Amino acid sequence: MKHLEPILQAIELVAKMLYFAAAASICASFLLMFSDATGRFLFNHPIVGTAEVGGYLVVAIAFLALGYAQLKGAHVKVELFTSRLPQKFQSFLYIFVTLLAISFFVVMARQAGERAYVDWAGKVLLSPAVVKLPVWIPSFIAALGCAIVAISLLTQLVRHIIKLVES
Repeated sequence: MKHLEPILQAIELVAKMLYFAAAASICASFLLMFSDATGRFLFNHPIVGTAEVGGYLVVAIAFLALGYAQLKGAHVKVELFTSRLPQKFQSFLYIFVTLLAISFFVVMARQAGERAYVDWAGKVLLSPAVVKLPVWIPSFIAALGCAIVAISLLTQLVRHIIKLVES
C-alpha cells in the first residue's frame, strides 16, 4: 500500500485541480453572463459569442468536477436495500458496481475523445456561431472529465480491495 499511496495522492491532486477549474468556469460563466446582460441593457451592445463560450463553460462545469466529487463521496447514494445485506455481499456488490461504473466512464471518455480528435483533425468550427470556435474543445473536456471519474473510481476500488485484504 505504501508504494501505491503517492500515485493515489497524485490522482487526487489532479482531480482537485480539475475541480478548481470547474469552479473557475462557474465564476467565468457568471461574469460573462452578467457582462453580456449589462452590455445589452445599459449600452445596447451585447458581448459577441456569449452563448458559444457559455456552452463551453457549461461542459467544463458539468464534467471537470465529477472526479473530485466521486473521490469525496459527494454523489447521491441510495442504500435502502444494500444496507440491509450482509457485509461480504455489500463488499462484492460495491466491487461489481464500481467495475461497471469504471467501464461506463471509460467508454464515455473514449467516445468523447474520439469525437474530439475527429473534430480537431477536421478543424470543425461551430458553423452557425457568430464567433468561430473549434468544436473539439467541449468534447475534449468531456473526455477528460470522464477519464478522471474512471480513474477516481479505480482509485476507490483499489483502496477498498486493499482494505479488504488487510482485514
